[in-house]
Amino acid sequence: MNLTKSLILATTFVSLSTIGSAATVTPTATAFDVSGVFADNSKLSGWFDISNGTVSSAAMTVSTVKGTFTLDRNDGSTLAAPGVWALNFNDDGATLTLDLVLAKGATNLTNYDGGELCNTSGNCGRIISAYLPANPSNSDDSGHFGCDIAVSKSDPQLTAGSVAPEPGSTVLLSAGLSALGLIFRKRFAKK
Repeated sequence: MNLTKSLILATTFVSLSTIGSAATVTPTATAFDVSGVFADNSKLSGWFDISNGTVSSAAMTVSTVKGTFTLDRNDGSTLAAPGVWALNFNDDGATLTLDLVLAKGATNLTNYDGGELCNTSGNCGRIISAYLPANPSNSDDSGHFGCDIAVSKSDPQLTAGSVAPEPGSTVLLSAGLSALGLIFRKRFAKK
């Protein structure tokens, strides 16, 4: 057997093993990309990793805030409504809250596969993701964020936002399936 056939067989074995095990084993860590736009046209971008049903690490940026927001509190639904997972971030006094929409009936991030962030469309009722700069321009702001109670220039709310699986995972799956397709195509073409 030549080297090419050996490599193809090894790739097929690994691909089939991975595909077969995916149906029975829940992934323990998953990476996600986050993007969005706030009412003041600030851009949200960042990432987070999920491990064992909760966010294990994260970093977010807002285009109008200097620096990177780091995960401060990962209390899930403690302050949010059922079906929403709350994440709180801090960056030298600036705060950011992101509320993830969970699948119906979910109470944690196990098997989370991305989706919308709570925003001004009302997709989470009164819960809306927002950020609060370190030095808000409106001094009488109550400091509330993440809900529509305190709406001001210093409390920009998210107008649109989404969470998507990191593209690297999709590329690996596509490559494995393509290799399988080529192997079976060659096998059936010879017969």
